Amino acid sequence: MKLTGISILSLMLLFFTHSVFSQEPDWLVKIKNIKPLVSTREDVIKMFGEPLEKERISYGKYYDFKDGRMNVIYATGLCVTKLEDGKENVYGWNVPEWTVIDVSFTPKKRINPKKLNINLDEFEKEEVWDVPGSFEYLNNELGIYANIYKGKLETISFYPAKKYDYLQCK
Repeated sequence: MKLTGISILSLMLLFFTHSVFSQEPDWLVKIKNIKPLVSTREDVIKMFGEPLEKERISYGKYYDFKDGRMNVIYATGLCVTKLEDGKENVYGWNVPEWTVIDVSFTPKKRINPKKLNINLDEFEKEEVWDVPGSFEYLNNELGIYANIYKGKLETISFYPAKKYDYLQCK
């Protein structure tokens, strides 16, 4: 089979178009470098610089990108016991203070979840009872939560995967 110049150009265009559109968004690639219960505040600052609020008291820090806002939540290094409905409940993680426990991203414009290269078919899906058209997707094995409104991503969070349950305070 002989390829003409137009055929070669068409194949190249198809290849480049597919590779551009199948790439994950830049913010997602960067955020995936942060690992809950592994990465530290220092790791995040090396990757993204100082947070918007530099005060060290708060354990939640924000970073703005051109496409949206990232929130990083850090461990306090303490297990907390609360009395709720007559029962003691323990919260927290057995990790050092300033270890990342959650990273979330809220895009400025809602995006199609297919651009994330995440198969939501493997997630538990639950409709948000008070917001018609809004669904929560949860995958505890991977440690990923996503909120989808009318077919578009509103927020995505990365939290400790199930394999890290042994690090929860007891």
